[in-house]
Amino acid sequence: MEIFETISFHIVKPCNMKCKFCYATFNDMQVGAQMNERDAETIILKLHAAGVKKITFAGGEPLLYKHIKTVIRFAKITGLTTSIITNGSLLTESWLSEMMPWLDWIGLSIDSLNEHTNHMIGRTAYRKVDYFGLVSLIKDMGFRLKINTVVNQYNKTDDMNKFITWANPDRWKVF
Repeated sequence: MEIFETISFHIVKPCNMKCKFCYATFNDMQVGAQMNERDAETIILKLHAAGVKKITFAGGEPLLYKHIKTVIRFAKITGLTTSIITNGSLLTESWLSEMMPWLDWIGLSIDSLNEHTNHMIGRTAYRKVDYFGLVSLIKDMGFRLKINTVVNQYNKTDDMNKFITWANPDRWKVF
């Protein structure tokens, strides 16, 4: 049996953005349904027992999952390296500060630095995300940083080189 050392746990369906290319449709889940904390912890225990070493919480937008802090703590206590993939719109300094002992990696989905392009993509939320401030905060607090970028018809001519050089992420994943 092949053991996967890293898994992505798509823990919640809802997202506060409407990216046109998003593959996370979760057609088999009810829109408002959320997994209870006990079931999430059971899954984490089974994954760890099967040899998983790193868990990445994703969604939808995982910060919309009401138990996200608890399950990240549980995964860390269980012995897993912990990570989250987020659009960044709900990250705050206080949230990051509270999660410092429990969260190893933060992945930010950044497809463009141009507000109009983000609007065309559907990557808009109730507030504009300050990617420069957010990256600075994440790095200053000692989290490892991954940036995910989906190249698409709206951002295909964007030049992210200066930003990526400045941000100096541990990983930059381009889809």
